[in-house]
Amino acid sequence: MVLSGTPNDSYRQSVGFVIEIIAESNPYSLRPGEELPVRILFRGMPAAGLQVEAARAGDGRTAVIGRSDADGRIRIPISAAGKWRLHTLLMERCADAATADWESFWTSLTFEIREAGPG
Repeated sequence: MVLSGTPNDSYRQSVGFVIEIIAESNPYSLRPGEELPVRILFRGMPAAGLQVEAARAGDGRTAVIGRSDADGRIRIPISAAGKWRLHTLLMERCADAATADWESFWTSLTFEIREAGPG
């Protein structure tokens, strides 16, 4: 996600990808110590039980945050300022078994958390 111009609610809109992570609050208004609520959709429906991982640029680690609930939601703890990436993966049996056994669907959300307030 990139913030350009006047802040608006576009961060919470689905773009229609097969799988996507959608922020439910503005990541650019968050500060360290807060949480970012997100929702995961697969084919437009809540994706329950997906493991969500988070990584912060420069720290070299990826941490498992937890699994999405029945509504596809999970809250991401923001421990520090910096550039963040959330990601998850969904595997399902391939509809065409002659092509492959499994299909994988991967999505990520990247954003930056600042120490001080905007402006």
